[in-house]
Amino acid sequence: MRPDSKRPLRLALSLLLLAALLAGCGNANIVNRIQVLIAVGFDREGGQCVGTAAYPNYIQRKGSLAILKGRGKEPKMIMDQFERESPRKVRYNKLDTIVFSHDIAKQGLGEAISTVIRDPALGSNVLLAVSSCSAASVIASLDRQELENSPYNIVKQNIRSGGVPVSNLHLFLHDYYAEGKDPSMPSITLDETHALKIDGYALFKQDRLKLVLSPVEMTLFEVLNGKRVLGELPFDYGGNHYSLSLHNGRMRWSVGDARPGAFRFDVRVNGSVRNLQGNRLASDIARSGPFAAAIELQMRDRLLALLRKIQAAGLDSLGIGECYRSVDRKWNAAAFYRDVYPVLTFDVRVKANLQNSGAGE
Repeated sequence: MRPDSKRPLRLALSLLLLAALLAGCGNANIVNRIQVLIAVGFDREGGQCVGTAAYPNYIQRKGSLAILKGRGKEPKMIMDQFERESPRKVRYNKLDTIVFSHDIAKQGLGEAISTVIRDPALGSNVLLAVSSCSAASVIASLDRQELENSPYNIVKQNIRSGGVPVSNLHLFLHDYYAEGKDPSMPSITLDETHALKIDGYALFKQDRLKLVLSPVEMTLFEVLNGKRVLGELPFDYGGNHYSLSLHNGRMRWSVGDARPGAFRFDVRVNGSVRNLQGNRLASDIARSGPFAAAIELQMRDRLLALLRKIQAAGLDSLGIGECYRSVDRKWNAAAFYRDVYPVLTFDVRVKANLQNSGAGE
């Protein structure tokens, strides 16, 4: 066969290869051809659920966020409505924030948990939050914002800096299905400038919102949680107001060491004290004893008050039941929360170590 006779065969093979390459470029998931939801909020209006979602618009807005709205009987129907009414495909696999209004959270998140939250398309790090204002206003505040201003990034930054307990979809579902612990999530709102902020920490009984802790109580909750000891706590001494910056620490618990029916927390914190009036504190650590004693007393009283507040609400958000379960093979959840937990007493002991205390700016 002459060399020229192979040329048509080579040309045909080249065309087939080119066609395969071009077919591979026809991806239906190109970002400017789909709507990738990054945050969604749910409110209750009358007998209907109202959903508001934010997605990056790469066609008209060069990636800044745009808003979708929908209505339905429950959250899953709204998510389906987004798909039906959109001119482009809607994708949820990049969704990182789900916000519920207080009204929906108080009525119960059971339907959302069984449909939207357990959707396998969602990642385990999705942020769940309640909103003391409407969830629609929280999501709508993202209109024309950049992705870095999303609730997910703001809450995660506060978790890293301290004071806000670690929270995500995985942890919520773990606590929701646990026998000895109740679930929780951050509470967010908008300030007077319509900027997003964290205004507390929401505690649930099963799927219903029961209690929202203040920002100071949220930091104390994190101390009792024992996983991390970070944040800022105010305290008074000698007629002046001070702020304790928590650098690190630890918490250990024990069951009924001193007397039956008592649960003990041993808390050790390391931090620095700042005088809000700018007066210089004693730089000699040996002279910081009175400050440390004042901190220890006030922290102990506040931790006890928080424990009793959570207990009085019928909640076990710190997982005390799980602690008893770990040391008692015969532990029974129904009997524990009926007979033991309501009358349980708490013994809190605090040790504060002050470092690098000085003048405030």
